[in-house]
Amino acid sequence: MDGIPFSPVLVIAGLAWAINELTKQLVGRSRGRRWFDPGGMPSGHAATMAALATAIGLSEGVGSPLFALAIILCGIIFSDAHRVRWSVGQQALRLNELGKRAKLKPLPIVRGHTGAEVIIGAIYGALLAWGLWQLLQ
Repeated sequence: MDGIPFSPVLVIAGLAWAINELTKQLVGRSRGRRWFDPGGMPSGHAATMAALATAIGLSEGVGSPLFALAIILCGIIFSDAHRVRWSVGQQALRLNELGKRAKLKPLPIVRGHTGAEVIIGAIYGALLAWGLWQLLQ
């Protein structure tokens, strides 16, 4: 990819994110969602990070420190998308129940991802990155 005036890794990660958002609009579990709403199948967090890590692995090699960094960041992002954001949404639901009694304005409920949404997103992102890499070659 010598002579290309842009970062193919960045382009692949960005395209994977955009394709994933489009996919969310097309799959049944996400119908009725507005564009860019959090949550849903497949996880955009996981797809984007897996695409980034895959593209780095293809570009720099799987033995490179950059690939190692990308894999570690994938683990952090996957965990956050599933555990932390899911918990925050559950807490908002319960706080809103309590707030009804006190007639408080409800908190927005930001739903994180289920484990399946994260796993499918990661696989989807890695496959998208591999396919896009082949197209850019």
